[in-house]
Amino acid sequence: MYILKCIKKISKLDIKMLVLFLELKMKKIKLLRTIVAPIYWFVLCWYRSIFGYSQQEKWVYQNENNKLSNNSFPKIIWIYWDSAERNFLVERCISQVRKLCPDYDITILNRKNVIEYVDLSKINYELTQATLSDYIRLALLRKYGGVWMDASVFLLQDLFWVEKNIKNFSTLLFYTDLCTLDQNNPVCESWFIAAKKNNDFINDWFLEFELCVTSSNPYLYYKDYFNKKDIIQKIPNTDYLMIYVAAEIVKSKKKYDIVYLNSKSTGHYYNYKFCANGWFIARNLLFKDKRKVYNPKLIKFTSDIRDYINKYLEKGNYDVNSVVGSSGFNKGSSVDEK
Repeated sequence: MYILKCIKKISKLDIKMLVLFLELKMKKIKLLRTIVAPIYWFVLCWYRSIFGYSQQEKWVYQNENNKLSNNSFPKIIWIYWDSAERNFLVERCISQVRKLCPDYDITILNRKNVIEYVDLSKINYELTQATLSDYIRLALLRKYGGVWMDASVFLLQDLFWVEKNIKNFSTLLFYTDLCTLDQNNPVCESWFIAAKKNNDFINDWFLEFELCVTSSNPYLYYKDYFNKKDIIQKIPNTDYLMIYVAAEIVKSKKKYDIVYLNSKSTGHYYNYKFCANGWFIARNLLFKDKRKVYNPKLIKFTSDIRDYINKYLEKGNYDVNSVVGSSGFNKGSSVDEK
């Protein structure tokens, strides 16, 4: 009764003052976070720049099949790039592929010539460029096999390590450390895929993804999987990473012979090390001697970082002894050059 009497004595003005006080506190907290967060990430990047970051490769081998050792791995590389604007980093990436993989048949595709290799008659051209590219890569690997790599993948080694590790498997993939909960069944990424022909996993992955992209609303197709962590683990959005979701769905229904390598130690090493900070990544890959920084098997440049580094390259602002700057790029070459 006493408590009720006290509550009744609280005026509307008191309540308004309390609400205003709490709102002010929240604004101060948000302001503090806005100020502190960038400082924290900057200090963390500097710390990792000085003291290093784990380079440990983590391989996962699923259902090794010795019967596949005699199956030939097609020495084909597929790259898709369709942009009206010149991209100096992409040109260097493709030049590096040609330099390090002279024994591969390298095919550079765009929206005009891709129809010579892939049937796109079922595809709605309102799809984003990224989703269309996802469909194209699976269709190509299903039909021809070989290696798909995004145009923004910068090779630092030839692909002997792929040929060696795929020997007793049908498919080699990178997996995302960030989205993986089950280390024995990691969540695969799609920016680099190596596959043998007549591949059950690639075929099933393609068919599942095709159901998505040919549906009435591809970007809502997997919305019911958002909370199914037993299947998609920590994939953050089902309306963008549909190709990731499609892979996990087919893997949940059947066992496949796949070999995985964690992207944190290779393609996304610098993104993890420097928290996707373009300035730190550019500093290490464009302005430091390549002998003084870690050289993974390859580097995957995400769109934000790609744009950041491209600006330096466009202005000729880089060290010729750096990882990217020493790539031996021929200024007269282009993306379309064979």
